[in-house]
Amino acid sequence: KSGAAAGLCAWVVNICKYFRIYQVVAPKRANLNEANKKLESANKKLSGIRAKVKELQDRVAALEENLMKATEDKNNAVAQAEKTATKAKLADRLINGLSSENKRWNETISEMGVQEGKLVGDVLLAASFVSYIGPFSMPFR
Repeated sequence: KSGAAAGLCAWVVNICKYFRIYQVVAPKRANLNEANKKLESANKKLSGIRAKVKELQDRVAALEENLMKATEDKNNAVAQAEKTATKAKLADRLINGLSSENKRWNETISEMGVQEGKLVGDVLLAASFVSYIGPFSMPFR
């Protein structure tokens, strides 16, 4: 038994074992490469989807903020409308309450119109009375 032949024999035996193992491992490596390609493709799709999700979340946040502002504006408008309606009701009550005064005011205006016509005569009479009975002496008058 030769040492060189033993080494060569061991090498052939190991190559045969390597071949059998390689036949088992080669399909697994091919499957691994294919799985890695699928994983890379899926990761690309996932990153794209995550970007879309982030964009949509930002858009939803902006829309929610707009909704909150619009709701606040609506609530302010409703409150202002209620205040205005209350003021209008109070104004109607005041006008209805003063409607009876309208008649009295019209009568007072009519009386003042009549008194205005008599004003010149009343002033002349009062001036002559003050001049006649006043503090001045007879020769001075």
